Amino acid sequence: MKKLNCLCVLIFAVVLVTVIPVQADVFYGNNVTSIIRGTTPGDFPGQYYGGTYPGSYPVILTEAEAKAAVLGAPDTKFLSFPGGGETNSYVEVSFPGTFFSSADLIVTEMADSNESARLFLWFADLSGNLQFNITTGASNDILVDLSSYSALIDGKGGIYKVGVMGLDQNGASKGFDLDAVGVRVVPEPLTLLLLSLGLVGIAGLRRKH
Repeated sequence: MKKLNCLCVLIFAVVLVTVIPVQADVFYGNNVTSIIRGTTPGDFPGQYYGGTYPGSYPVILTEAEAKAAVLGAPDTKFLSFPGGGETNSYVEVSFPGTFFSSADLIVTEMADSNESARLFLWFADLSGNLQFNITTGASNDILVDLSSYSALIDGKGGIYKVGVMGLDQNGASKGFDLDAVGVRVVPEPLTLLLLSLGLVGIAGLRRKH
């Protein structure tokens, strides 16, 4: 009878994992570790600029306003990153913790499509970074699937910060208009199974008492 009860508990836990919708958690950059205006030409040479969309843009931003524009969840406030000069505009944001290839990277760009940026994913073991380009489309959110880099990212201990560098001067507010950088993490199936087993086990103990 005990073996049958254990089997029933296991089956119930597997059903829970299969049937119950999995809620993904999204974490956004909470700290700017580096910001460079660069020598690229733009509407306000030598100064940060961005704006709100829909709203007013381009407008001059202080350094504090520039950093705030790219942190936290999307809020329509953005910082523009023009490229094409001797030194392109660049910003790095870090997160509450590291993330791995099972996560999705979400880069939110406002105001225009067909603007490009180069991403720098910095490894947690401090050995360097992974680089590739992204370009905006019809959606404000650029979803980056990291699964194809699993061996590299996971072997380096994950990613702890993301850098964004502007590559062009497209758009009314010239350059890549960054609003937010987020990481969407879906719980692993094994984690969900262990959690379900724990919940079922606790329920069983309560019934005995």
